[in-house]
Amino acid sequence: MKLKTTAVYQKVAERTSMQKKDIERIVEVLLDLITTEMKKGTEVVFTGFGSFLSKERKSRAGFNPKTKERMHVESVTIAKFKAGKNLKEALKGMPSEPQKPQSLSQV
Repeated sequence: MKLKTTAVYQKVAERTSMQKKDIERIVEVLLDLITTEMKKGTEVVFTGFGSFLSKERKSRAGFNPKTKERMHVESVTIAKFKAGKNLKEALKGMPSEPQKPQSLSQV
């Protein structure tokens, strides 16, 4: 099941009585801030929820699976998310199998 961006905006609007356009702007600014800080190498922490961080994956020897040709894989910076204690606790006991998608009217 996926909860897409517009559905998130709608759910936040319903819970806060804020206008959807204001929520869109807040989320846009928040995501931009997280991205900017991660680019600087800063870990962005939401206590209890989790941390967003960037990490460098070192260069290494690899191979092309089609041709089996050996090749050099360049280092790359990746985004990581580390779940916080409250999020981990909230997810304990959840089924590991994906459930059937629900329509928004059932949520």
